[in-house]
Amino acid sequence: MTAARHVIPFAAALLCAACSGGGNHAATVDANGTAEAAENMAGAAPADTTAPATGDAAALAGYVGKYPFDEVGGATFLANPLVTGAVTAAVGDKAVLDWVLNPGAGPSGPIILKDGRLLSTGCQAHNCGDHRWTILIDPAGTAAQVCYHDAETMGEAGQWYSGGKREARTDLCPQE
Repeated sequence: MTAARHVIPFAAALLCAACSGGGNHAATVDANGTAEAAENMAGAAPADTTAPATGDAAALAGYVGKYPFDEVGGATFLANPLVTGAVTAAVGDKAVLDWVLNPGAGPSGPIILKDGRLLSTGCQAHNCGDHRWTILIDPAGTAAQVCYHDAETMGEAGQWYSGGKREARTDLCPQE
């Protein structure tokens, strides 16, 4: 096999990921170097939380400026064991976890650093104003807060999760 056979599909996968328009598509590359674009759908299965650890708690800072489906150190943000562990510890509601940790649930913005924590956002496709969520996590991946908003069941309130506890608040999930 020639190097070009592996480089061209890999470059195509990176191009697909970069042009995905905020998370509507994710590109994957299999062991043979074949690029495949997968349509992210609201009903897709939750992210695999058994992805290998990056081995470095400071690696979460590497996600700043990237989308939740971009890999850093071999794992996407939502599949990184530090993120899945902290988010799962914060949120005790499986239905909320299924939305928040699912990279195919809908559009996502780039991860930013805000007040010393990483902020990752997502929402349901075609319903972002009424169904959205935000993860706030420290760069070490040890503590997370999650905001979840579903206007159909919560009206104008947001549910904030931290340490397995839920608190209804009037502030909606921050998007930046």
